[in-house]
Amino acid sequence: MNISESLKKLVQMSKISELELSRRTGVAQPIINRLISGENTNPKIATLKPLADFFCVSISKLIGEEGIQNAVSLASSPSTNLNKIPTFSIKHFAKNHNIKQLLSKITRFTLTEREVNENSFACEIDDDAMLPLFPKGMVLIFDVNASAKHKDFVLMRIEKTNQILFRQLYIHNEQRLLLSLNPAKEQELITISNKDVIIGVLVQTKKDY
Repeated sequence: MNISESLKKLVQMSKISELELSRRTGVAQPIINRLISGENTNPKIATLKPLADFFCVSISKLIGEEGIQNAVSLASSPSTNLNKIPTFSIKHFAKNHNIKQLLSKITRFTLTEREVNENSFACEIDDDAMLPLFPKGMVLIFDVNASAKHKDFVLMRIEKTNQILFRQLYIHNEQRLLLSLNPAKEQELITISNKDVIIGVLVQTKKDY
């Protein structure tokens, strides 16, 4: 699947017109049309991000690297129930990554249209290792129960250094690696040990919370 097929499917599932999608995302209607028609196959991140946010999917799904199943979009009717999920800072996980035990300390929440389970949580990025896709300060929504696959984005606790890192997961044979994306920095590769823990798998990004 490519971005033309993915975007066309999302538009059809959400029953939204190109013009209305443009109005809600700020992406010009001619640009949306060129993406859907396949005329533009290499859009900028600045174009992809608002579209992915609107449909509540990852950029990987939007461009067709991953399949789209049941996307939840902001085109839903006003009566759609919003789900409230706890929002943590990275430091919350330094000593304890058990979500249920951490809930007693939470006073901040994120609203999402996405269906979430009781172990879903939101977390704010505190570094620039994942630029340009994930700028510092962006709120990310994770699913504790999701099974991490190759090229998923994960929040992970590294036992040896007691670091909490948001990185992309690479799996090759039996080896698992964490990869940073920022092209302005030397690419960081971290080998994952059996003692390291995946706290959650990224399922949605949000600008406003």
